[in-house]
Amino acid sequence: MLAAPDLTIHDRSNPQYLYERLVGSVVELIRTGTLPVGGRLPAVRRCARQNGVSVSTVLMAYRRLEDLGLVEARPQSGFYVRSDAHELLPEGGRNGSEMVPKTVRVSSMAWDVFGAEGASRHVPLGHAVPDPALLPTERLGKFLAAAVRESGAALMQMMPQGPLQLRAAIARRLLEAGFTATPEEVVITSGSVESIGLCLRAVTRPGDAVAVESPTYFAVLKVLESLHLQALEIPTGADGGFDLDAAERVFRDCRVAACVVTPNGHNPTGVVMTDPAKQRLVELSVRFGVPLIEDDAQGDFGFSEQRPRSLRSFDADAVVLHCSSFAKTLAPGYRVGWIAAGPLMSKIMSARFASTVCAATPSQFAVAAYLERGGFDHHLRSLRRTTQRNLRRMAELVRESFPNGTEVAEPRAGTVLWVRMPESVDAMQLHQLALRRRISVTPGPIFSASGGYRNYIRLNGAVPWSARVREAVATLGELASGLAEGMPAQAVLDWMEIQHGP
Repeated sequence: MLAAPDLTIHDRSNPQYLYERLVGSVVELIRTGTLPVGGRLPAVRRCARQNGVSVSTVLMAYRRLEDLGLVEARPQSGFYVRSDAHELLPEGGRNGSEMVPKTVRVSSMAWDVFGAEGASRHVPLGHAVPDPALLPTERLGKFLAAAVRESGAALMQMMPQGPLQLRAAIARRLLEAGFTATPEEVVITSGSVESIGLCLRAVTRPGDAVAVESPTYFAVLKVLESLHLQALEIPTGADGGFDLDAAERVFRDCRVAACVVTPNGHNPTGVVMTDPAKQRLVELSVRFGVPLIEDDAQGDFGFSEQRPRSLRSFDADAVVLHCSSFAKTLAPGYRVGWIAAGPLMSKIMSARFASTVCAATPSQFAVAAYLERGGFDHHLRSLRRTTQRNLRRMAELVRESFPNGTEVAEPRAGTVLWVRMPESVDAMQLHQLALRRRISVTPGPIFSASGGYRNYIRLNGAVPWSARVREAVATLGELASGLAEGMPAQAVLDWMEIQHGP
């Protein structure tokens, strides 16, 4: 076996970018043949000592190289150059971590993945919304019926901004997120996805580049695709969230029309950004004039005692457009979301009139009544406890059932579990096999404009815990183990049928 080359970075004039420089160094070594196909990268700890950086920084660089398809991890052995690495090398430039705008094409993949979600027989581990059994379905239905009886005439009206009582209730709740908003600057939408879309319409033009997290919520990518915007992917680690050094570089060197970020309960990693990181991101946005679109749909889903602060709470310059909804916490099907629009209200309302004009009125009245007297905070506490407990159980079962080398991100908020499997497990293939066993999962490539995260899956923990769920997770582990051992997909299915029946 060839000895691993020295990756020491001699140019340390800008230590903020050591992670990216490590990536670039490896790319150049592969390009020149110093690291040949099959060559082993330096051991993580050795590389960390050479460069005076943390082990986590080296791991982040090596895993970025994995996501680029250039290297692969081998259990108990290390990281090696893939056989097809030269076909995937970034074009031009020394730095292989160069972040350039990418055209987004995920809609067909999203439809292929979520077309299965309507099948009631499947164990729903794919779509990241709570199971109806965990939501106040019956109580909320009573408020809806009362709204129809008591506000019939009002329900027939079109309310582009939304009813005042709902906007006022949301404004009161935003105090817990750390900032003040008046009902007059709140716009009710048909969920957070529409909120993000309206904000993007207000601050971008077709062809513009928008900075997004990588991985990022696939619906954000679908919105970019529909608006003919390009994605600038900025790495997001499962341990620390948004890579702010990379964000600073992108904001400085590229023309960025906007940045979409999920600071609390990032989907799919479950990361919550620290307060200093949130403050720095807002400061970067002010310095470089990049509007921030904050997806805070998981903000009420934090697992700590105190609700995590919104990016908007650090914003004295009105660069943050705050978006959220009740889809994850109350009623996915009611489609009630909102924007705290601030000074961009007129542009957002103009975009609203050019699209849906207004959200459905009956559900807005029902949610307003529930927020005022339905016990929403009590429900939230119960839902958070249940989901956190389920995610812990699920993570433990994944570690027991999946092949060696599988890693699970520890979520700090939200409803999902981000699972990194060995390189030999193709997530799209696992998704197809899981459907054959009546289980839905979300494969990693759907969270990337560049098709990365080929060996990742996202699992939904907001389901009633049961023997059926335990069996489904264990089955996923068996399927993944078969793929990890190199078995053809059909052979894995045949083996499962022998073991467990059709």
